[in-house]
Amino acid sequence: MKRESIRRCMLLALVFISLCFMMSPGQSFAGIGGSDVPTVPSPVVVGQTGVPFSFTIKNESTTPNDVNNVKVFTFFFTTACGSTVNPTLPCPAGQTETNVIVISPLTATGQAGTACAGKTFTVAATGNPSEYQFTPNSDVILGPSNPGGVLASCKVNFTVNIVNLPTHDSSNGAANGLQTSQLARTVNNINAGMQDIVTEEFGGAQGSSTLRVKTPEFTVNKTGPALSKIGDSVTYNYSITNTGEVVLNLVSVSDDKAGNLTAADVMSCHYLRPVTSQRIIQCSRVILTLWSTLSL
Repeated sequence: MKRESIRRCMLLALVFISLCFMMSPGQSFAGIGGSDVPTVPSPVVVGQTGVPFSFTIKNESTTPNDVNNVKVFTFFFTTACGSTVNPTLPCPAGQTETNVIVISPLTATGQAGTACAGKTFTVAATGNPSEYQFTPNSDVILGPSNPGGVLASCKVNFTVNIVNLPTHDSSNGAANGLQTSQLARTVNNINAGMQDIVTEEFGGAQGSSTLRVKTPEFTVNKTGPALSKIGDSVTYNYSITNTGEVVLNLVSVSDDKAGNLTAADVMSCHYLRPVTSQRIIQCSRVILTLWSTLSL
């Protein structure tokens, strides 16, 4: 019985050793990973071009991998999303945005002083809405997380155009304007994410940010006499007030009684400028007053 038990133990040990040798070195998740944090200006307005965006990926691997360099293969960046629930994945269904924030041109450059200084990246849209893939044109090697520092990170710079207002508000109405989120990540997969160049283990990184897009807001107030009789000349007063943060271009003003009110004096004051205030929601300024006379 003892001999049989010893044989079984030896057999199990041999099987375990064989399995260890059969495992690919890229199939472990031990200690490899980091952060991938976007940096975006806020707020912005629709129509802005060449807006500077960036993201910084850091090697934050833990022991025993903290003393090794890490190679980064590809980056993924979502420019606009209504949620930051899980930045390790693309923007969830129902929160995606299309043609809101567009990367232009489709190139990016590594920040001086970081591990990818001077390196260039090819940028291409993926099959996911508002998501782009960044592929380095030469190897990006992050220094060890221990001791860390700028050479353990890579900052990637690029520019975007603000094309349209987002349809989702990631702040759920808590912020002025509309807030949209950016998701940055590397895929936790061999030859696609972060890989320890010594052990060949791989891991991933992710992060998110939020950007506020200013929204146009205005009020139109119409006043006139409470009573009138047939034959009276009735004067209506129209006040258009810009209550938002964006300069508005007044195209036309119309009324169900007076019709088109875009007279010459109207068009001469067609920019409605907001008032600067610490509390934008309280901003209000009457920019234009129109009068029209009707014979009833």
